[in-house]
Amino acid sequence: MTAGWLAALALAALTRPAPQLPAEYDSAITAYQAGNHDSALQLVSTISAEDLQRISRMFLTIVRRGGRLEAAEAAAMIHTELFIAPRAAAAAGAGEHFGTAMRLAHAICDAYGPRCEFLRQWSLLIASHFQRQLEFDPARAYLASAEARFRDDAEILLARGSLHEMMAKRGIDYAPVPGRPEKRERMNAEAERRRAAGYFRRSLQARPETVEARLRLGRVLHDLGDLRAAERELESAARAASTPALKYLGLVCLAAVYEDLSKKGEAASMYAEAARLRPRGQVVFLGMAELYVANGQPDEGAKAADRMFAVSAPDEPWWEYLQGESWHLEPRLERLRERVRR
Repeated sequence: MTAGWLAALALAALTRPAPQLPAEYDSAITAYQAGNHDSALQLVSTISAEDLQRISRMFLTIVRRGGRLEAAEAAAMIHTELFIAPRAAAAAGAGEHFGTAMRLAHAICDAYGPRCEFLRQWSLLIASHFQRQLEFDPARAYLASAEARFRDDAEILLARGSLHEMMAKRGIDYAPVPGRPEKRERMNAEAERRRAAGYFRRSLQARPETVEARLRLGRVLHDLGDLRAAERELESAARAASTPALKYLGLVCLAAVYEDLSKKGEAASMYAEAARLRPRGQVVFLGMAELYVANGQPDEGAKAADRMFAVSAPDEPWWEYLQGESWHLEPRLERLRERVRR
């Protein structure tokens, strides 16, 4: 076939009319862009798996020609939400919606270029979801893919570090080798903490003001027994924390380090400040109780423990912290919703 024929075929493909999406699907996209998220999700949840595949192929054809990218972002978010929180009576399964969302997100990025902000934010949202569900294998795979595309991104590096921190704490014995799903490698807590520390340091190199990365680095260093380095990082994190939750966690973690450094007075001071900041916390009073008992004050320790058990409606960010990126899921979802709003 001659070059002329090839050029003619290429031109014909480009000028062929773009497929038209079903009217109800278009209505769902418009509703989602207007902020009517429940209406949009309800409309799309009634689409069968077979029709969803057909619509997905049509939309991918449109996007690959550079068309309707804003609508494609909204559509990807609809399918993402139906994956994260499936509807009980949905005609298609959560897996079909996730596959559609993933294909659209990557096609959008191919159209926008290598530094696609939508795919970056979408990848972080998906990582948050998988970490909340304790699905370590897919979380690790998607974050590795995101890092390969968005190198030296502070948020992605933080997410990778928090995943390894989670795996260390939960005692995961084996994990798949990236790129070789048939092979699994043995893991141990110390190795996972060292991997986590490496990612947190890289995150801080990319964005030094990332307080969460500094907080997590300090805690991991404490677990590794590097108390002086942990002290430096946690003092910096506690000073720079911009949210009450990070401030509280910084103080509690720093108190624990001071206690192990035999700085009992400084530890008591940090616990007291944390308790003032979070009077309905739990971990802070547990730490206080342990410190009092270690200082030979069992009665004061019992009082601190009583305060912990007396909290009727706990306000304790520690449990969310232990879930890695999961506490970012709702804020990331809202940011993406706002991005596609028209």
